[in-house]
Amino acid sequence: MIAARTILAWQTIVSREIDPRDPAVITVGAINGGTKANIIPDEVRMQLTVRSFRDEVRRHLLSAIERIADGEAAAAGAEKKPAVQVVESVNPTYNDPKLTQRVAMALRQTLGDSNVLEMPPDMPSDDFAEYGGAGVPALLFRVGAVEPKKFDAARKSGEALPGPHSPYFAPDLVRSLRTDSAGRFAQSELGLRSLAKGAIAGGRTHMSASSTKARSGEEEAVRQVMNGYQEAWNRHDPDAFAALFAPDADFVNVAGTHWKGREAIRVNHAFTHGTVPIDSEGVTHPKELYGVFRTVTIAFTQINLRFLREDVAVAHVHSESRGYAHTNKSRHALPVMILTKEGGRWHIAVAQNTYIRSSA
Repeated sequence: MIAARTILAWQTIVSREIDPRDPAVITVGAINGGTKANIIPDEVRMQLTVRSFRDEVRRHLLSAIERIADGEAAAAGAEKKPAVQVVESVNPTYNDPKLTQRVAMALRQTLGDSNVLEMPPDMPSDDFAEYGGAGVPALLFRVGAVEPKKFDAARKSGEALPGPHSPYFAPDLVRSLRTDSAGRFAQSELGLRSLAKGAIAGGRTHMSASSTKARSGEEEAVRQVMNGYQEAWNRHDPDAFAALFAPDADFVNVAGTHWKGREAIRVNHAFTHGTVPIDSEGVTHPKELYGVFRTVTIAFTQINLRFLREDVAVAHVHSESRGYAHTNKSRHALPVMILTKEGGRWHIAVAQNTYIRSSA
């Protein structure tokens, strides 16, 4: 009886104590007590979820929950006060307005105006909020993951589509990853652009006719580096491959392994292509990956280039690889590279590669 009365009383907190203009939620999601129908349990455990947009509202909700639990227990003559404990808690997720405006502009330039929509506030719980709570300007955005025809049909019929926590959630994998990758690319470019020097306004760099011609030449030089990447890989030539990178370059491969510096890239590339002894010094890969790419070739099916300034470029690539020993299927990846020009030559300063997993 105490638990039932307490739950009903808790529901009056939002309706009677919170300003109706302040969204708030109190949900009792789990009630556990007792083992037999004819035995009154010694205790009942309840688990609650509390949601709000403002810290002041959350503090009031938590205080009221404890106050009402104490009051109902006292009214029933309970021998001791109930134990109220906050098990886990995160701040409200707050999108920094200035950052949101800048990122939205970059996303619209990349994805198109009709594909970037402003959503009304809602109440998911996410520990990403702790960045904002710590004073870091932050932005959380969502990527649509439903197959377009299914989405249009659901909008017409009013059907509620399953979300990420549903066992029926089945994203349109390749489209979703490409959209997400393009969005992250636009953001990374935005962050680097803010560090770049030069006349930049409204997301576009102002160039004279002569500088436009020069940019065309630089683009060709960067594409030569990208072509060299493919050729060196397909020849299984670690020296030529490593020479494309800056001396202090960072490389993160599809397995998430980080190689720091040109020499580490050379040695580990040679190891995975089986062109050095298996016990070579400087190898960070496990032995079972020796020669894993010995028969693999790659082809860049799409290269999108963006110049952040005259000596910094970002390459967003769609790649297809074939020749794996364990399967005759090709694999697709989304490498992202930052290239810099020093001493009159372009080199890869940062490279990160990610496989697109098959939904089959």
